[in-house]
Amino acid sequence: MTAGLAAATFADLVLTALDGTAATVTASHIAAHNGDPGAAGTANAATGVPSTRQSITWGAASGTTSRTRGISNVPTWTATGADTISHLSAWSASTSGSFRFSLALTASKTVANTDVLNITSLTFSLTPIAA
Repeated sequence: MTAGLAAATFADLVLTALDGTAATVTASHIAAHNGDPGAAGTANAATGVPSTRQSITWGAASGTTSRTRGISNVPTWTATGADTISHLSAWSASTSGSFRFSLALTASKTVANTDVLNITSLTFSLTPIAA
């Protein structure tokens, strides 16, 4: 299993590029996982933090050779039990919506009941297709 772009997101980007129009792919919410989220973004959902997807606001793109975007809010979960968070998945909505991509954290984060998990920055590369 590999974290990366959802196949549908990749297809949307390619088809939009072939049409010669600007691509718009919304990823406004993230979910926590204790393992690779898989091709559908739903595997290994974290059990020690609420399954609620947290809102994420992306900053303006910067960089010329490697495009980056900061986040302008701090997605937060309060742990309801023990877990080790190792991955995140990005979605187009707080419920339902479309799976956009997944990523592995550089270092997993172990949480215990009542711990607060904050995502203060994200740096990642979307090279493979999620499988």
